[in-house]
This record gives sequence, structure tokens and C-alpha cells, in this order.
Amino acid sequence: MLHQILPTAALSVLLCLAVIAANPNTCPNFKTAANFVIVAYSGVTNGGASVVTGNIAVYPVSSVTGFLPGKLTGESQLATTVAAQALADEISAYNYCKGLSHTADMTGMNLAGKTLTPGVYKFTLTAAIAAGGTLTLNGKGTYVFQVGTAITTGAAAKIVVENGATAGCIFWQVGTSVTHGAQSTFLGDILAFASVTFGAGVNYQGSIYTQTGDVTLSDDAITDQGAAMFAKLFLTCSKIEPAVTCTKTFRYLFQEFFYCLFLSINQLVRYIL
Repeated sequence: MLHQILPTAALSVLLCLAVIAANPNTCPNFKTAANFVIVAYSGVTNGGASVVTGNIAVYPVSSVTGFLPGKLTGESQLATTVAAQALADEISAYNYCKGLSHTADMTGMNLAGKTLTPGVYKFTLTAAIAAGGTLTLNGKGTYVFQVGTAITTGAAAKIVVENGATAGCIFWQVGTSVTHGAQSTFLGDILAFASVTFGAGVNYQGSIYTQTGDVTLSDDAITDQGAAMFAKLFLTCSKIEPAVTCTKTFRYLFQEFFYCLFLSINQLVRYIL
């Protein structure tokens, strides 16, 4: 029996290595901006009991208000050289996303009810997820949305991920401003040229970057995808990797390999029994 099992086990290990190595992702290099959940040009304003998990940077204005009653778990860089560098790095990431060749033009389409696979999706003007609608992102890889002007999500709209898609590999490059409706759920990093405004009770997983405007919160939960447990375990795209070859870090490769190996061994044990 053993001589039958060992070749199968060896094949399982090789397949694990092959699958893990075969999925490089392309994503922007955020450099120092990757250390922040919010990088804003003209301030952060909070109303209500918002919780922001992560660091924030504001430059050149140093205005951050509403914490208390809001809660900020990280540190703040206000009008410092660190904040200035983070702003410069987010602008570089914005330009990288904007310059990518698109794989599909979705101008005029509402994202509600759509299921998309990894790719670069272009909107010449606005983009939206209608109230109560769901955008599903299906599959491991990088998702980039190039929005010419503004993006709006209606009340209770949501983004869901499945089959390996993660918030850490979703990027929204927006030509003007972003507005999130109340009680909506949004995933991915927003790179907005102007401002980002949240309605009440938004659940947001990602980082927020503005070049010329501010960030306005209202009883919201803002969590950097790198701080979420799911992302720590299964993230396949790192914001601090090189822009063109944004591949999995060794830590994630290590975790995925042993997770895959565990599944293989489990199948072998079931076969023996």
C-alpha cells in the first residue's frame, strides 16, 4: 500500500508548488503609502462613532477632526515629510493604474448584478453599484477599475469576493470623487483624484487615497485589507511589491503551500482508511 501512496503524495506536493507559483499578479506599487489606511490631501473629517483601523497621513493640510467620538487605532502623520512622501507615492500608484491597458470597456453599465473575473475594467465617465445591488468578483488575481469621473454606490450596495478573490487585489482609480451610500459594503483600495465621502454605516475593507480632496466619514468601519485576518492568511497581491511583477510574498507562498499540502494529506488519509 505504501508504495502506491508515496508517488501520489509526491505528485500532490509538486502540484501544490506548481499552482502557487503560476499565479503572479500585477498591481500598483504603493511604496510608503502602503503603510496607511488613509492618505488625504485636505484632511479627514469624521461624524459619529467611526472606527478606523490603521494609520493615516494628511498633507499638506493637517486637519483631522471627529476622533472622538470616532476611534483611530493607528498613528497620524499630519503635514510631515512622511505624509508628503505617502502622498507622492499614492499619486504614482494612481498614474500606474490609469495607464494600464483595459481588458473590457464597461462604460454606461451598472456594476450591480455583474460577476467579473480578474482584469482591467474601464469606465469613460461614471461608474456605479445601484442601491441594494451586488458586484461579485470571482477568481484569484488582480482587479483594476479605471473610472473617468466619479463612482457612486447606492444604499446597501455591496461587493463580494469568491474563489480566491481578495480585497487586497482590488483597485479603484477614480478621476474625480467617490460617494458610498449608507449601509453599503465596499472592498478594495480607492485612489481618488478628489474626495471620498462615506454615508452612515459603511463597511469598508481597503485603503483610501485622495490627491486633492478630503475624506469624510460617518459612523463607518474602515479596515485596511492588510489588517484583516483573511487577508493576512490568503492575500495574493502585495501593495509593496514591484509594480509590474506584484507576486506573492514568501510568507503567503509558505502558508498556501502548507494549506494545499494539508488538503492533499487529508485526501490520502481518507483514501487509506
